[in-house]
Amino acid sequence: MDKKQSRIDNIRKVMHMEKPDYIPIEHIITPEMAIEYAGYHIFDGLWETEKVIDAMRKAVPAFEGDFIRSTFYRSPRYYTSLEAKSFIQSKEGFVQHPEVHSMEDDEYDELIADVPAFLAGKCLPRLYKVFDKPEPYRSMALARGMMSLNRTFGPYNAAMGQLLEEEGLFVLTAASAEAPFDFLADLLRSFTGISKDVRRMPEKVIEACEALLPLMIQKAVVAPPTVDAMVFMPLHMPPYISDRVFDKMYWPTFAKMVDILTQKGYYLYIFFEGDWTRYYDHLVTLPEKRILGRFEYADPKAIKDKIGDKMALTGFYPVTLLAHGTESECIDKTKELVDILAPGGGYMFGFDKITTTIKDIQVNHLNAVNRYIRENGTY
Repeated sequence: MDKKQSRIDNIRKVMHMEKPDYIPIEHIITPEMAIEYAGYHIFDGLWETEKVIDAMRKAVPAFEGDFIRSTFYRSPRYYTSLEAKSFIQSKEGFVQHPEVHSMEDDEYDELIADVPAFLAGKCLPRLYKVFDKPEPYRSMALARGMMSLNRTFGPYNAAMGQLLEEEGLFVLTAASAEAPFDFLADLLRSFTGISKDVRRMPEKVIEACEALLPLMIQKAVVAPPTVDAMVFMPLHMPPYISDRVFDKMYWPTFAKMVDILTQKGYYLYIFFEGDWTRYYDHLVTLPEKRILGRFEYADPKAIKDKIGDKMALTGFYPVTLLAHGTESECIDKTKELVDILAPGGGYMFGFDKITTTIKDIQVNHLNAVNRYIRENGTY
């Protein structure tokens, strides 16, 4: 059996709450982090596909890992070609998502009546200026955008496939989807807008989430349902909303989405961003042996005791410790988490946040942590 397949089989054991051969390690690298590791400036590096490929070729073999969550990055060349307002390159070079909205508070009924028509006719032109041009300029601009996308990600995806095969690695997620409430908040109404809507028009928010659910399912089911093709779901809003809003507006369609996807056979990699302490009792009700839960701010023992026999766990480790702690402090934290989370299986080693810059870590600290897991993480 080759290295890649043995890693997939080991992760399958983790997901099914069986005792694995060893603790899998999520590779920390992201394209943005790799660009800096390779010595390129992030601003220029993100524009040049060849530099991103070269950076990943240098960075991926330099660190330990069994899988990479994703090799995707946001190309400023692509978003600039679409005249995007939703993703903009900062002066430091990173592509960021500013606070924008593409739907007004009096347009809920239009969204609910026909989601695809509303998104295509109203939201896209507001988020991407090329869609707001008259013909034939709109079609010409869209064609340029698609050419930019193909020129960027055609060579990049081919190179990543070859690199991962050489390293015996694989990308764990094949799709990314949001909970309906998060999609409504992130891309349509904005954080500010949704915060007002949940008070002023709660029933419309509920109806909108129901209307968006089929689209969110469609975004998720782009590949066959296997353990090495999970659906990544980053959950943003729950730490910022009240229990009442969570129970009435967020949880129903999210839970329904999880049920539908897992019944179809999909495995979900859910990033519970922020502090979910208030919602532990909800998490107990989610389907068993189909979810990898990544936690940011959480008590690992409380999580292990509450849901450790139902979903696989990862995260918890404060990535800031790699940058600001000593090597011994980094190893002590690793040992603490392994002692709590590893017994019985159901644990993959990973960090509490997704790294986007090499400044997030000290390389020697990361290597020491990974070495500890490799030497002490066998069952």
